[in-house]
Amino acid sequence: MGLIYGKTYNDSYIGWSSDTLRRWNSDPLNPDYGNIVYEHAYVDANENAGTLQAYLNWKYKITKSVTLNSGVHFMQFYLNNNYSIEPRLGIHWQINSKHALSAGYGIHSRKESMTLYVGKLTLHDGDEIQANIDLELTKAKHYVAGYNYQITKNMLLKTEVYYQELYDIPAYPFPPYYSSINFDYGFEGNVLTNYGTGYNKGIELTLEKFFSNSYQFLLTSTLYDSKFKNKLGEELHTKYDGTYAINALIGKEFNVGKKKQNLIGLSTRMILMGGMRSLPYDEQASIDNGYMVVILDNGFTEKASDYFRIDLKLSYTKNKPKYTSEISIDLINLTNRQNELEVEWDNSLRNFKTIYQNSLIPLINYRIQF
Repeated sequence: MGLIYGKTYNDSYIGWSSDTLRRWNSDPLNPDYGNIVYEHAYVDANENAGTLQAYLNWKYKITKSVTLNSGVHFMQFYLNNNYSIEPRLGIHWQINSKHALSAGYGIHSRKESMTLYVGKLTLHDGDEIQANIDLELTKAKHYVAGYNYQITKNMLLKTEVYYQELYDIPAYPFPPYYSSINFDYGFEGNVLTNYGTGYNKGIELTLEKFFSNSYQFLLTSTLYDSKFKNKLGEELHTKYDGTYAINALIGKEFNVGKKKQNLIGLSTRMILMGGMRSLPYDEQASIDNGYMVVILDNGFTEKASDYFRIDLKLSYTKNKPKYTSEISIDLINLTNRQNELEVEWDNSLRNFKTIYQNSLIPLINYRIQF
């Protein structure tokens, strides 16, 4: 059992600025020079809030080979005093030295970004309200079942299927029924309610070779589906519904030096996954209006190209009687692949352009441990 208390401090400003009014305001020939308000504040907050978490775990060995793990988790967010009581349950059956089965269930909650709660709306009479200050915690019911096969002493194969039932998600109560499950950022300038639902489901396969004979590797692959429902009950793709992900990590060490006390390390990581999704846009309407006109009604139907990246790390570790030193170089995105991030409107081009993620990044590190 235990208690965790955290404090979040938020000092934020998010506003909308009119370029036309800004230029007019900065023109000395303008009779109202310096007096025009060209910016509207959606968030202008300096607030803090505490979060309390308490948990109780109980482990019981039903038989020599079957173990029950149970518990309860409590979370309270003091910005609005909303809380969640979350039971957790898991069972593990060690069939024999090579095979094991497991299953689990639990409710998990999270608070959203502070700026989502403290965002302001200006009413017709000029009053400002924080329409989302009392939103409930976002919640999910997790169901999972797994199978472990100990192939050898140093190699393990794991299979896991899971289903996450998402609910109490902040979402628009009006068309286009947008859901905060798709937010990249924590701010929203419209009224939200906690009617939103969705799910994630998938199967994951992992093959792990523990470190022995100076090398190790880890291979994981996942097939998944990620959907949310709008107010009409329509099931739509979430922004993160990439369908699949594959990761591979391989590392090897070489003993060097007169007494073989020093190490040269070589490792590489490969990532291949389905691209992020985005909302479709009306190309002609965007050109006519001078900004991106997105189509909100059908969800995230567009999909970026698949994401692929290879990283390489080379290190040298020197072991001395009183200290250990290590120098390493990391080459992130070794092949310098251009992975799509998003398509955005470029006002200077009066057209769309593709934004790409980071290119090749070299990192050099040096550390000493006493």
